[in-house]
Amino acid sequence: MDLKELQKHIRILATLPETGAPVISCYLNLETSESGYRHALDERVRLLRKSLAGETRRHFEVALGQIEARLRAGIAAGATGLAIFARGGPQPFFLRLQFRVPLPNWIAVNTTPNIYHLGTLTTVMWS
Repeated sequence: MDLKELQKHIRILATLPETGAPVISCYLNLETSESGYRHALDERVRLLRKSLAGETRRHFEVALGQIEARLRAGIAAGATGLAIFARGGPQPFFLRLQFRVPLPNWIAVNTTPNIYHLGTLTTVMWS
């Protein structure tokens, strides 16, 4: 992915309208085996589930299902970093970005996507 394409995706994420449904921002480091990122993902999801209830929890589970389905579908050869943004609810959203540079294992849930780690990639790509 080139810098212009990454900037386009960041703009889309930064301007995504808020809804009542949470957005999952999921960054995964693919450098090690699947068990490396899988453990981090499963542990964080376990903690997040405890903090969500009702309709928010249902929307979270729908978004998480989309993420899990894409992980099962496979990852491009040579990818060492993966960023996935998913939202369930009445205005669903999904974006998967694969990179040839590693990203940290980091998962968050909020009303807007967390694009911090994508911003750090633009700095790396710009230099």
